[in-house]
Amino acid sequence: MFNSIVLDVAIGMVFVYLLLSLLCTAVLEVIATTFKLRAKNLEAGIRSLFSDGFGPGGEAFVKQIYDHGLVAGLYRDTGVDLQVASAGGYQKPSKPGTRQLPSYIPSRTFALSLIDILNTAREEGKAALPGIKATITGLPNSKAKQALLSFFADADGEIEQLRGHFENWYNDAMDRASGWYKKRTQYILLSIGLFVAVCLNVDTINIARALYLDPGVRQATVAEATGYLKSVNGSTTPSSCTTAGSTGDAQLSQLRDKLCSLQRSVKEVSSAESATLLPVGWKGGLSSDQLFRWEAIAGWILTAIALSLGAPFWFDLLNKFMVIRSTIKPQEKSPIEKSKA
Repeated sequence: MFNSIVLDVAIGMVFVYLLLSLLCTAVLEVIATTFKLRAKNLEAGIRSLFSDGFGPGGEAFVKQIYDHGLVAGLYRDTGVDLQVASAGGYQKPSKPGTRQLPSYIPSRTFALSLIDILNTAREEGKAALPGIKATITGLPNSKAKQALLSFFADADGEIEQLRGHFENWYNDAMDRASGWYKKRTQYILLSIGLFVAVCLNVDTINIARALYLDPGVRQATVAEATGYLKSVNGSTTPSSCTTAGSTGDAQLSQLRDKLCSLQRSVKEVSSAESATLLPVGWKGGLSSDQLFRWEAIAGWILTAIALSLGAPFWFDLLNKFMVIRSTIKPQEKSPIEKSKA
């Protein structure tokens, strides 16, 4: 059985990490929306399928996929989204600020688009599969051509089976792309976590010491954590926040929602800090001695690593600790003590 003091300290630390992780996640979402990280990651995943191979007419497969009517309806301004150099080869747009590629393309949409691109003989009224085979055979040698020929051979003359192969191929690529995105955002979260830890002076070692030595701070933090979980688990609608006007632009609307979430996270961190009197922030002002203390640096690094694990991890862990705490018999809990302050 956990010692109740140690358990309460753990709950306090997890609660601090949860609130700050929510703050870091909100910042990450603002960055991802502003710089269109998901759309760029999706594009990189599609490019990995074709290895910049060329489709019918000598145009890059990636360009033809994004220009196809089924996909083009998912994003804005198709004229400047993708460009192919006159000498051949895939190029990124010369004007990144105008880029509005989609963040998600359904696998069925991708497969139908690819089949239609390969079926160049459709206007002549010929059967789909022979036309697709002739198109693939006539492509320049590339890894994309090799993969397409393998899929066609395994389809055994069934167009639905060929579409299924294309869907599975795309889904496998998206699984890889998801791994790239998670790894990339993990590094971004770590950087944001370190920035937040230093700016707010969230020293894991100092906070753990305060929670262990000061029963008043410890009990207040546990009470805040309990209240927070009750409010979150019992809430059906998100808290409102103040944002500047509404807009019909989906991109700006999404960014506005992320900024709203960031505003709520800042309020929650500020409220918890005021209620618990945790040693967070530069209350006495910033000095060079404090900034370069090895213990503080170690504490900030520990905080950054903890925040990089993400809010869902700390939320689940806090719920588990609360369940464990609720099972401890009353006589096993430490008596209420007054704060030493």
